[in-house]
Amino acid sequence: MIELDYNFLEELEHRLLPLLTRFGIAVEQIQPIGIIGRGASSTVFSLLINGKYHVLKVYYSHTSFLREQRNRRRLIWPPRIVLASRQNENSLGYDLVITEVPEGSSFNSDNLLDWVQEKMGRHLLELHRLRRSRKVTISSLRHALDDVEEGALKAGDIYGESGPGIISAVIDDVRIWLTQNSKIMRVGSSVLHNDLWWDNIIVAKDDVFLIDWESMKTGDYAEDLAFSRVMMDYTSPHYRQNKFWRTERNEAVADRFWGGIVEMYVHEFEDETLSERLKFYLVLQTLRRLSDIAYSDLPPNIELLHIWIDQLPGFWQRGIDRTEV
Repeated sequence: MIELDYNFLEELEHRLLPLLTRFGIAVEQIQPIGIIGRGASSTVFSLLINGKYHVLKVYYSHTSFLREQRNRRRLIWPPRIVLASRQNENSLGYDLVITEVPEGSSFNSDNLLDWVQEKMGRHLLELHRLRRSRKVTISSLRHALDDVEEGALKAGDIYGESGPGIISAVIDDVRIWLTQNSKIMRVGSSVLHNDLWWDNIIVAKDDVFLIDWESMKTGDYAEDLAFSRVMMDYTSPHYRQNKFWRTERNEAVADRFWGGIVEMYVHEFEDETLSERLKFYLVLQTLRRLSDIAYSDLPPNIELLHIWIDQLPGFWQRGIDRTEV
């Protein structure tokens, strides 16, 4: 089995060509480009096939490969899959999926533009219109808080003396609030992307595309929106040089962008409680990320940990600030 690094790119042309041909796909040229990203279960590469831009996802988890194959069948606008090959069907030794997408780049701070906001908002609305009859339960939300509390407090210890106190105060307030506002949290479930960080959002010349459907689930669409806002500060431990913020980090600009999308939801779904629910999910998603840092086998990203703990009280007090939207 070949290591999934830049040397892997050298293997792609002569190994993919016979594989694509065997599946009846006429190929004149394959040009590997580079690595787009790496996650817990896969690495994603970019390449040109017959001059068209494609994404190759290489799985090191067969379960993740099967799950994403199943999830794609639930989409209303599934991506164009050129090839899906199991590990025993190819000489690379991995499960593979090749998807044709317009050439673009991962969502970054240069893309905080009105047209990107409009396109992204429309695609997310289309996804979240896929509703399920089951409602979100308060017991599941309490359980979610309980699950991340210990890890988040461990991250608070890394932050410094005041870290655990900041986190504990917010968690205590959230628990009280959840009891008092249980009615507004029991909304109908939507289909969620559930991994909507900026590297899974591709901005092309005139459209925005969502990729990587491995983690889909159902729940309050506020959870997807909150995850995206929190993850604007995330940097992959494998690619620290690859960041969302290509310009100076600016919370107000981030809030204006996502605040505009929130306004689209309020209007389209007549959702008057979304802003309040977002506060809860912004806190929950931040606590989850802090817990991930605490329990990771990799050295903690101290800068990121400080950003998330510092903004936690603000998320709880004001959510996504839409005063300038």
